[in-house]
Amino acid sequence: MPELFILEKDFGNVNFRESGKIHTSSTGQKYRSKSELLIESQLRKHKVNFEYECKLICGPKIYRPDFTIMRNDGSIVIWEHFGMINDKGYVEEMVAKYNNYVHYGIVPWDNLVMTFDKKNGGLNVEEVEFIIEHQILV
Repeated sequence: MPELFILEKDFGNVNFRESGKIHTSSTGQKYRSKSELLIESQLRKHKVNFEYECKLICGPKIYRPDFTIMRNDGSIVIWEHFGMINDKGYVEEMVAKYNNYVHYGIVPWDNLVMTFDKKNGGLNVEEVEFIIEHQILV
């Protein structure tokens, strides 16, 4: 299986597509969506070590997953939140990204978390809490 690479130089210093970041957290960090802001607030609540939009290289593809999380045991978890599920092109890109992640060993319930907005755009905080407690803080 191919290796996963995360460029350490990006960890902690991300200025990727700043213009789309319109939601501000209590720490001053800017996010693209309210759902990302909700996830961030829950990660901080649980004192989870994370970075936003860290560079991730999977073979020839470069991604910026929403959250790159370092568990207490040093393992890395990628958290992708997919918000625009009503947009066919967005969903097609999401599926292609997922397939490439799996090819490079980034798989659900191991080192990949995926959340999705509901059709109305909402995200349930209880779901986020469950994921943090059962996939991140293990």
